[in-house]
Amino acid sequence: MELRRPLCGNTDAHDPHGFWNCGYTAWNECPGWSVTDADTVALIRKMDDLARGWAWPLSPPSGACLYCHPVVYRALTQAWLPSFDEFKTSLKTGEDLMRTTIPVAVVTELEYGAWTVDSDAGVIAEGKIRDERTAVAHG
Repeated sequence: MELRRPLCGNTDAHDPHGFWNCGYTAWNECPGWSVTDADTVALIRKMDDLARGWAWPLSPPSGACLYCHPVVYRALTQAWLPSFDEFKTSLKTGEDLMRTTIPVAVVTELEYGAWTVDSDAGVIAEGKIRDERTAVAHG
């Protein structure tokens, strides 16, 4: 599974722009990166950081789960690009392509774009994925 990335490599929200490749041999046009894309990458990085912290004792905390609004789940599924073999296997088995360290539960009662990682001990992390409309309205 590969994480979708902007053409220029800058994972912060940014407008379309041109840039030279690292060898200055070709000019490239980056279509930009939306605030939704940037917030989704931040959530995935947070999940990766949490997973590294759970590497010892080799398991996440008891009851750990990512609870998210449906728009967050949609953003997550669009951020991952399956390999061709993963895609072929999913067609045969009907298996979901997105695999995370902890279970993911979609909760429609959460605020638009909100997510939280909870365990039996309480909230581990929380945040929000914005879109262009909410980023302008709420900063």
